[in-house]
Amino acid sequence: LGPAKEDIFLLPPQVSHYNSFQLSLRTRMLGKPDWAAMQVQVPTSYQEAKEMFTDLGKAFRLLFRKDKDRRFLSSVMISMFDGLDWHIDNKAACLLFSCEAVVKMFLTDLIRRQGGLVRLSHILVAM
Repeated sequence: LGPAKEDIFLLPPQVSHYNSFQLSLRTRMLGKPDWAAMQVQVPTSYQEAKEMFTDLGKAFRLLFRKDKDRRFLSSVMISMFDGLDWHIDNKAACLLFSCEAVVKMFLTDLIRRQGGLVRLSHILVAM
């Protein structure tokens, strides 16, 4: 995402001339993750959502293919979504950028948990 236009002057001189792609790449490589971002920041466009969730969706697909015991991946997703208190729209967008098999696995596991039917209905509406 990078800094806002008005925050460019706060950057070190060696990177103040970078374009938005270079700043985004630098932030990804050197920046610290903002763990609270998924609680409040909701993408407003497809491109923004794609930028936020493509890599995580790929990671879920890879874990799904490599892990024979699907409970591990489901537990990781539940811990990440609920433990970090993600916004419901971010949960849905993240699932949509994974794959059909991951979505089915997650929703099947979700319904088995306490309060799962209500949570399932919320995530389906968000999708």
